[in-house]
Amino acid sequence: MGLRRTQRLTHRREIAAVYRKARAQRGQLVTVRALRTNLPVCRFGFAVGGPVGNAVVRNRVRRRLREIAGDISPAQGWDVMLSAQPGAARAGFQELRRAVGDALQRAGLQTER
Repeated sequence: MGLRRTQRLTHRREIAAVYRKARAQRGQLVTVRALRTNLPVCRFGFAVGGPVGNAVVRNRVRRRLREIAGDISPAQGWDVMLSAQPGAARAGFQELRRAVGDALQRAGLQTER
């Protein structure tokens, strides 16, 4: 399915606001930061750093996270940053999907699977 442009955090100031104001819910595979907004959509941003692996691995993890974010339905009005941990490179797609769902639930976002 994928994410529409309106469902993505694309500007540096939006991403910085999430990092500055939101609390992190850390897991072994992914860290979730969620910030409440007044927007009618839930927007996602993705961070996959160097410790995850080389460029090929980081891009694969980013594509997987983007696909997972397009499939879930958290409550409207949130900006969410999904940051991959190094173990995400070795995890299978379903394992990564469960980790994201669990982290979103711990962050207080209701998800429909």
